[in-house]
Amino acid sequence: MRKILIAICLLMACVGLSPAHAANDSSQTSRAFLDSVEVNAHTRTITLSGWAESAHGTTENLKLLVFIGPEQVATGQVERYARPDVAAATGRRDWLDSGWIANVPIPASLQRGARSLRVKVQFEHDGEVDCVPSNPAFTSLVIHADTGRLMATKLIVIVGLGLLVLCFVFASRISQALSAWMRCAVAPVAPLAVGIVAGFATLVALGVSGTSLGITDEDIPIDGIQTTVLAGHSEQIRSDEWRVLTPMSIGQTRHVPPFPVVNRNLGPNGHNMLIPGMTSVPVLGVPALGRPATWGYFILPLPQALAWQWWMPAFGCLLALWACFSLLFRAQWRLAFCLSLCFVISPYVIAWSYWPAYVTMFAASAFSAFVVLLRGCTRWMKPLLAVLLGITASGFVLTLYPAWQVPLGYLFVMLLAAIVIRDRKSIIWSPRGLIWIVAGLMLAGVTVGFWWMEAKDAVAAMLATVYPGKRIAVPGGTIDSWYFARGFSNFTTLYANLKDASNQSEVASFLYLTLPAICGAIANWKYQQKNRPVFFALIAFLALATWYQFVGFPVELAQSSLWGRTFPPRVDIATGLAAIALIGTAFARDPNTDVVESSQRARQIAAIVVALLWAAFVWFSLKSAPSVIHELLTPTAMFGMLAAVAWCSYLLAARFFTGFFLSFLAFLLFSVASFNPWVALTVPSAASAHAAMNCDNGKDRTLVIGSNVPAMTMMASGCPVLNGVSYYPQMKLWDALDPHKQNVFSYNRYQHLFFKLADLQGAVDPVVTVPQGDVINVTVDARHFDFRRLPIEYVTVKSDEGLDLPLNQTLAPAPSLSQGWLRFKVVR
Repeated sequence: MRKILIAICLLMACVGLSPAHAANDSSQTSRAFLDSVEVNAHTRTITLSGWAESAHGTTENLKLLVFIGPEQVATGQVERYARPDVAAATGRRDWLDSGWIANVPIPASLQRGARSLRVKVQFEHDGEVDCVPSNPAFTSLVIHADTGRLMATKLIVIVGLGLLVLCFVFASRISQALSAWMRCAVAPVAPLAVGIVAGFATLVALGVSGTSLGITDEDIPIDGIQTTVLAGHSEQIRSDEWRVLTPMSIGQTRHVPPFPVVNRNLGPNGHNMLIPGMTSVPVLGVPALGRPATWGYFILPLPQALAWQWWMPAFGCLLALWACFSLLFRAQWRLAFCLSLCFVISPYVIAWSYWPAYVTMFAASAFSAFVVLLRGCTRWMKPLLAVLLGITASGFVLTLYPAWQVPLGYLFVMLLAAIVIRDRKSIIWSPRGLIWIVAGLMLAGVTVGFWWMEAKDAVAAMLATVYPGKRIAVPGGTIDSWYFARGFSNFTTLYANLKDASNQSEVASFLYLTLPAICGAIANWKYQQKNRPVFFALIAFLALATWYQFVGFPVELAQSSLWGRTFPPRVDIATGLAAIALIGTAFARDPNTDVVESSQRARQIAAIVVALLWAAFVWFSLKSAPSVIHELLTPTAMFGMLAAVAWCSYLLAARFFTGFFLSFLAFLLFSVASFNPWVALTVPSAASAHAAMNCDNGKDRTLVIGSNVPAMTMMASGCPVLNGVSYYPQMKLWDALDPHKQNVFSYNRYQHLFFKLADLQGAVDPVVTVPQGDVINVTVDARHFDFRRLPIEYVTVKSDEGLDLPLNQTLAPAPSLSQGWLRFKVVR
């Protein structure tokens, strides 16, 4: 591109055209012109070219100052080239080499859209000169999406989905063809399973994920990472992902040494990185065995590692539940696959960044491995299943979120009891099988044991907190009645501001079709006679969980049964899974018979009645929803939603397999398809994996005043910070702020820590407030607070939020970290 631009300029010189109209200007002053602006969405760069020269007549080294909108952006090296047209038009032969060209990277914080453009040239002797655009269009530019990469990603996804559909529909024919070609038996499920694994590998290789990390680029971006939103938009509500876990994960790679147990860059005490749960963060050690979402960080480049962490829960859960449902409904892999897909793409799973799928993946995998080992399998499979049992059982424990673990644990224990009762005649109670089960559980115990040895002090600190450590006796019964039907509204509520009523993640749920599923199961009672324990286990669990959600337990029972460690909205993860499994009882057939039941008019009439009743129940439940929900559910939207509910309910109660799953999956996709963005992360070639460009060196700690997001991005860049997000209080900080322990109740909690400036009339002590359960505000007097009390070397704040901070006697000005920010060094 650069050569083409130079050739164009030379060609224009040959025909006597100067794009900057040089002949019309005086040659006695320094001048600069902008002749070309080219935006490359794929590389996120802008190529600028023009000419500039000093009145002194000697070719000087130039520095470009480029402003896109209000933001000044960094520029690459400015190259000079010959401009004979300029020399001829101005009569200054010494201006022959006045041409310049430069590549300017587009900051990740600048998203798609139109922006103003202003370019200045800084001469060595003549100072700054504004570049005059030779075309009015060069005063602005439009940042487009990377359409090439977006189209390639879309094409790969569409082709991949098409191949998976073919593997699902024509599984028998494909397996027969492969068996003949490979001269060995290939199961019908194998091509589809391989296709799912290949799909996961492809998305990881592309470095494409659904992270909302791009939001962090608005202030001080993470060094060495470029975020490109290919489609959709970042979700502010998923701050646990983009503000906490993802920056922590990146920060582990930038720490020196990388992947420590205690990250010294987060807080004055450092932060134990074995404490974050869910998909967790990478820590090099034995506990990493139980955290497979972090494995990518140890073996892959950063963009691919982030994609691994994002997609592992979705694809892993799909395979794990497929195996689980195949055990619940034997020899019916198509039904099992459809059920697992219904769970993975449910709004509750999508709106929580696939984290519900992650913990469910562990529970379903451990359940499946345990059952297969119990029932007996081939000799070579036993050690593999024992390892799988060890990894997944420890993984389930190390997700460290009892609110999901407790209800899922109850559900799978009840299903395990049902399987043992149902298959008691076929279970092989052999010593070898039991030995492998014990070996798997021992592997899990060793993994959790190593984790405990390195995390026990931090765990004790977290358990001693007001929140969440003391949340052990939530009796339940606090959920609103409309919550049961809220999942059906997610096609609109996931994409709207719900004000004080709720938020997109909290309002997300499953599409419950409980009554139609029960009616379908009763119509399928001939099969239930052989699978009765599973059916009754599901009904019993749904009754137990629903009672806890809508009625509640006595406090003592809630505490002793561990249900007190969850709370009603989080129980949805297990009730949703049980409701989907209940759908399976309506469609499952005896694998030993090919008899298909004929349609009966009475059954279809009953299905219509059930469908209308369930649609009426959903409508009645949503009547008690907050007013903002009613504003979103216009009469047209409500009618369409209830029609879809009635249609899916009818197909389920009447047991039309193909029609139901096509309709139900379409409803789910319609609700969630646009929620998470499609994001491509890249690491520029010049970026060092351990570069810490936003701090002078690796030992000087910074206090970030205002939002705590820049603190987390600085930590992710490898810079020590004082505040940010901590799972337990950092006592070096709080001992300095509160030496007399007057505010212990306020700060003894999981905390998003914000420092604010105000005029406190000369008060030397901070004011600590807790506006919500996990947020702590520390307000200090901008002019009089003694920053020497804090274990920091620097303070940084946005320019428009600094108040009287420049007048503080304990601070001295220091070079800024980023455009629009002030920085001060603590004077000791």
